[in-house]
Amino acid sequence: MEQAIEAVKNMVVQQAKHFLTEAGEFYPFGAVQKADGTLVPVAAGAAEDMLESQPLVELLELGIRQQLKTGVSTIGAIGVDVRLRFSADTPATDALQIRLLTAEGYSVDYFMTYRLAEDRLICDPLFEEAGTFTLD
Repeated sequence: MEQAIEAVKNMVVQQAKHFLTEAGEFYPFGAVQKADGTLVPVAAGAAEDMLESQPLVELLELGIRQQLKTGVSTIGAIGVDVRLRFSADTPATDALQIRLLTAEGYSVDYFMTYRLAEDRLICDPLFEEAGTFTLD
């Protein structure tokens, strides 16, 4: 299971880096590992252009949660562009948040702070915290 989690996490990291390099930002997106082991990117959209990220996160959570509960997928993850503040004395910084969830209910959030400098993407190592994406 650990290798599968790493594969899904790495897929989200690589896709986020691509979006950041190409556009400097990204809307929430996801990835799942299907029951047969294949990795598949996941996107959410609406009939109208949706400029707010939270509705997209909710759509992604709903779809991935359904896949995990029905056995279509074994692991799902959502990549979200967030701002982190480590203390009141420091400015907020851009970060990729990966909300990962397995069909067994294991949940973890990974964070990767980043900055764009002169058309170059600089990423810090990932760190993790308690998960916020649940099966309920």
